[in-house]
Amino acid sequence: MKRSGFSRIISFVMAFAVLTCTLFGCGHAAAAKENKEAAGPVDKNVVFHEKPSALDSLFNDVTAQSLGSEGGEIYINTVLAVSGRYYVCYSRMDGEEKTSLLSFDADGNSPVTFDLPLPENGLIAALSVAPDGTIYAASEVMEEESVSWNLTAIDAKGKKVRDQALGGGENFYVQSMVSTERETWLQSDEEVRVIDNAKGTERTVEKPSTDYYGKLCNDSRGDVILVGSTDKGLSAWKYDGKKAAFSEVKIQTDDFWGGEGFSSGSGPYDFYAGKDDGLYGFTLNGSGPVKVLDYLASDLEIGDMQNCALLSAENAVIVSYGSDSGIHAALLQKVDPALVGDRTVLTLATTYASAELRSAIVNYNKSNDKYRVALKEYEYDDAGNSLLNTEIASGNIPDMFCVTPQMPVESYASKGLFEDLEPMFTSDAEISKNKYLGNVLDAFRIDGKMYFVTPSFSVLGLMGKKKDFKDTKGITIDQLDKMIKGKGLSYDTAMGVASKDSILSWNLFCAMDQYVDWDKGTCSFDSDSFIKLLKFAAKFPGEINYDSIDWQKAEAGMRDGTQLVRDSMLYSFDAYTAERYGYVGEEITYMGYPGNGSNGPVIQEEMAIAMSHAARDKEGCWDFLRSLYLDDYQNSIQYSFPVSRKALKARAESAMNPKTYTYTDENGKEVQDSVSNTLFLNGKEIDIPVPKQADIDVVMNILDSLQSKAAVDTNISKIINEEAGAFFAGQKSAETVADVIQSRVQVYISETK
Repeated sequence: MKRSGFSRIISFVMAFAVLTCTLFGCGHAAAAKENKEAAGPVDKNVVFHEKPSALDSLFNDVTAQSLGSEGGEIYINTVLAVSGRYYVCYSRMDGEEKTSLLSFDADGNSPVTFDLPLPENGLIAALSVAPDGTIYAASEVMEEESVSWNLTAIDAKGKKVRDQALGGGENFYVQSMVSTERETWLQSDEEVRVIDNAKGTERTVEKPSTDYYGKLCNDSRGDVILVGSTDKGLSAWKYDGKKAAFSEVKIQTDDFWGGEGFSSGSGPYDFYAGKDDGLYGFTLNGSGPVKVLDYLASDLEIGDMQNCALLSAENAVIVSYGSDSGIHAALLQKVDPALVGDRTVLTLATTYASAELRSAIVNYNKSNDKYRVALKEYEYDDAGNSLLNTEIASGNIPDMFCVTPQMPVESYASKGLFEDLEPMFTSDAEISKNKYLGNVLDAFRIDGKMYFVTPSFSVLGLMGKKKDFKDTKGITIDQLDKMIKGKGLSYDTAMGVASKDSILSWNLFCAMDQYVDWDKGTCSFDSDSFIKLLKFAAKFPGEINYDSIDWQKAEAGMRDGTQLVRDSMLYSFDAYTAERYGYVGEEITYMGYPGNGSNGPVIQEEMAIAMSHAARDKEGCWDFLRSLYLDDYQNSIQYSFPVSRKALKARAESAMNPKTYTYTDENGKEVQDSVSNTLFLNGKEIDIPVPKQADIDVVMNILDSLQSKAAVDTNISKIINEEAGAFFAGQKSAETVADVIQSRVQVYISETK
């Protein structure tokens, strides 16, 4: 349950009252002791390791050729675990597209591989395997003017046993399948269809009336169940033969939200579901969830889990995408807890763990035999942040924080919660040899202290045509409004697809420091500048129907002259050329969001990590934090700018000299080419050139000029959004609303400072 803004303020006050005592007085020693006990060792019962298997051949081009393919990109349709074997259905996306099946045993051995004998023009939609090894493949058959569905039965050696047509309406699409000894069950948008394995006869079963997103599974006894996510969390239904219907089963989920990769049960569990931290087992008798596999403890980088299957709670295959967006599939085996080594555990707390953060932790843990970073993630909402504050106040202080907008960072700093990292930074011999963007690092100082490690960043702001804005760094609201009117532009298009709320929110996100001075504990939301911002935002549309927007036309607004400025997120040299030569088509001026005229583009960190002043092992914490500034990590950053000048130079060289690839054209001639970027704007194809040195220089000048960071306090934003609505609705004047906001925010700052 979410708390009101007032109760959030009270919770902060109570938490920090205890926190102040904890950090500066009677509770300091006790806090350190409690923190040490609370961190504890890694749970050795949920540690797995990757095991070599026949699955590895799918990602080896040389071996893949022996499987009847030329190598290339793999798409894995599904993974199943049936009768002691894993079944992996996959397609190669180059050359002649074929769908194949690889099966192997729990040890990754005894592989069997063959192409599925699907109908001509048949595309695999779902697959199941019966206990006797018979394979059932549902495929969508594409004809010139029609679509039909087919079910193919295949024996364990790849020989077709039977083809049968599947009826289906316009909305029919097979989403998931399971097979029992006697029947094969197919779930579609409309219904669940049941087919007799021996006779091929069909019957239908109604789906549960509750809206859900999930799939058919077999429980640990082989019976058919439905598992899915609903608006109430995770739910399960079991087929009741007497009622000939699915009946909901009460399961203990502990508010298990965001489940993914549902898979059939095995061992003591009736089904499994994944979350971003690991795999969990559930039973239909009301117990669970039980974590059976922890990703970080197992040094697994699972950015986006696609499929999983478990022959037992100790043996699994997982298909996932990592932070590099590359697909990865592996056979995993539980490690004997007695063989899991002991290392000093460092806790890192956050209310949101990005794929980049998880990847950094995994890579550090893999390479370090002395320390291990353990992630403690709280819910990204008021309740999660409140729980974190309560634990801090009680002395259960993590060693490190990856801060998020949910956290009252300035207040944390004023209470002495963070350690100043500058002495460690300047005395580190390896760090001191490198050169960094000092202006970016300095932008994250609080009261002059270096509390955060910020290894990568993007640039946020507005861009306009240089012929319109010259070398303007920042622009006032009056100037921007005058230009919109002077050019006769509509507020519906002048700043792109923008609403009253988004104009207000983005201005505050990128220019909050114009209105809040945390050092002095003051704010100025009753100023003429903020009142002008309210009145300016009110000129834009209210509700926007995004489904009705012609995005091709909207994205061409800068080129066709209907748009004056464009939101900018600059995160690479290629992103600049896409804007310069594509969306805008001429020289660009980068500016800050409209304010008092002094604010330029701002820095948005990808992650900012602080060390706790009460950290149990500061040397160990710094060992992890410093790794984010070293070459290995800096060179691995892909979707933002690294702070290392050396890594930036390497990125620039890579952008100017893209990799080439070789292919054979239709005449049998070998051709060498490079990846090209193309934009389609309002029916026009625009080629984006490879960055030249002049483009690199423009971007580097922007990066070197940055001074401010994007800053948002979700509690302040909530207050502003609550009150601004009355002005946008015409119920109160801008001046009255500004006074109310000023009063409420000042109370909040005073009580949390």
